[in-house]
Amino acid sequence: MEDKIDIIYEDPYYKLIQKKSVGTVEMYLKLINWVSGEFDVYLQDESSRLIIYYPNGWLSINCNLQLKNKIIVEFTVISKSKKSCQSVFIQLATIYNHINNIYGFSKQIINELQQ
Repeated sequence: MEDKIDIIYEDPYYKLIQKKSVGTVEMYLKLINWVSGEFDVYLQDESSRLIIYYPNGWLSINCNLQLKNKIIVEFTVISKSKKSCQSVFIQLATIYNHINNIYGFSKQIINELQQ
């Protein structure tokens, strides 16, 4: 899986997509719970995936099952400004890395945006 992080501009939004592996469905649910708690003041929709609407855009976390019970989580951040897009992704990466440090399910997200 590629660790390169690109921000794409699709008028009028900046879009950032990152896919990472989590060990089990339980780890995915823990991730969703932590992210939901971090953004609890914003409108959230958990009908088919987690979508959080914040003032400058939205983010979503989608779970895709792969072969051999490998679970891939897709983080998508869409925002009207590049700075906001980066800031929200850094928050997501921090949560993912923190959970990874506790449970050790995958490699950390290498956050090239902070450099």
